[in-house]
Amino acid sequence: MKKEILFRYNKEYFKTISKDYNKTAKKMNKVRWDFVKEIKPKIVLDYGAGANFLTKFAPKGIKIDSFDIGKFSVKYTGIRHNKYDLVFLSDVLEHIPDFRVLDKIFEITNYFYIATPILPLGNKLEGWKHFKFKTGEHLHFFTKRSLDLFFEARGFKNIKSGYPEVECGLRKDIYSAIYKKETVVFTNGVYDILHSGHIHSLKEAKKLGDILIVGLNSDKSASEIKRQPIKDENERKELLESIKYVDRVEIFDELTPISLIKKIKPDILVKGGDYKKETIVGNEFVESYGGKVKVISYLKDHSTTNLINKIK
Repeated sequence: MKKEILFRYNKEYFKTISKDYNKTAKKMNKVRWDFVKEIKPKIVLDYGAGANFLTKFAPKGIKIDSFDIGKFSVKYTGIRHNKYDLVFLSDVLEHIPDFRVLDKIFEITNYFYIATPILPLGNKLEGWKHFKFKTGEHLHFFTKRSLDLFFEARGFKNIKSGYPEVECGLRKDIYSAIYKKETVVFTNGVYDILHSGHIHSLKEAKKLGDILIVGLNSDKSASEIKRQPIKDENERKELLESIKYVDRVEIFDELTPISLIKKIKPDILVKGGDYKKETIVGNEFVESYGGKVKVISYLKDHSTTNLINKIK
C-alpha cells in the first residue's frame, strides 16, 4: 500500500525550500522585481515571506516588511505600515485555508503581485498535476479567470499578466499577475430630466476613476429638498443606468447621501456646479481616510430648472 504523503509547515519543510530555492533565488527575484518595476514601489509587504529571498535580493531604496504564518527560523519584521505601495503574494495564495485572513491586507494596498500555479483549460486539464500536488501543500488551484474573479470581487482588476518565471527557465507552470485596486468615484443628484449638463458631469466624473456610482434621490427625498420630480425614481434610475459612464445607481431616501457615502467609502467624491469642497456633503468623511473631493466644472445655463422654464 502506497504511503500517504502529508504536508506540514515545519522546520524540515523550511530547510527544504531554503536549500532548493537558494540555488535560483537571485534570478527568480530579479524576474519578480522587473515584473513590477512600472509601479515604482517604495514600501512593500512580502506576505508569506518564507525564506525572505524577496528582501535579500530587493533593489536599493525599497523598504520591505516581511510576514509569514509558518513557524520558520527567520526573523520577520511583521506588518508595520498602514499602507503599502505593493503586496507580494508569491507562492502564497494557493496555501491559505481561509481567505478572510487577507481582508485587512486588501485595505492597505492598491497593488498586488501574484505568483501561483494556474490550471489549464478544457481537455488540457485531464492528467494535469502540479509538481506539489501529491503533498497536499496546495489547497487551491485557480484558472486565470477564477483568479481574476477572486480579485474583482475585492475591487481589484488585472493590469498585467504572464509567465516570466517560466520564460526565464526556473518554473514549470507558475503564472504571474499584477492587480490594481479600482478607483471608485461617487456623485449624487435628483437627475429628473436628463440634459447635456448631466451628461457632461457624469462623463467628467468617470474620467477620475474606474467605477462611477451615482446616488439617486428617491421621490420622497427629492420632494423634500426640491419638488416632486416629473419622473419617478425607477424611471430616473433606469435612464441613468443606460448611460455608458455610469456603472451603478443607488437610490437613497434621506435628505443627504451621507449614509450611502459611508457605506460605499468612495476613493473620490464628486459634485458638479458651483459647489465649494467644504460644502459638499461627505467631504470630511471621505478625506478622513485619504479619499479625495473634487468639483467638476458645470455647463453654464444647463439645468433642469432652466429646461422646465423653457418648456413653459
